[in-house]
Amino acid sequence: MPDMAENTEGKRKFALWIRESSLEQVRKWYKADDCSSQSEFIEKAVHFYIGYISSENGSDYLPKIITSTVKGIVNDSDNRISRILFKLAVEQGADGVELDVHMSSDGKLMVL
Repeated sequence: MPDMAENTEGKRKFALWIRESSLEQVRKWYKADDCSSQSEFIEKAVHFYIGYISSENGSDYLPKIITSTVKGIVNDSDNRISRILFKLAVEQGADGVELDVHMSSDGKLMVL
């Protein structure tokens, strides 16, 4: 999938002919996708579609996107559950809590 964080490339305003029903879908879904604007939502959709049609086999593209999305959701859930369990242990007055701490390459401590 193309890199969506290309901050060096400038944006340009242009006229877009679009069916009203499609525009209604954009208005309905752009916030649900955590987009800050309808333009961002449309641009993400364009990048996704280009990635899909430019892949050798469209059925190979979707599993990569789904896998990437699921990994993100699982990691977020794992972090959330860990924070909740730690907070619960503190609130319950646990005598001790075991946790993993690693040092990053820049010397900062990270709790895993």
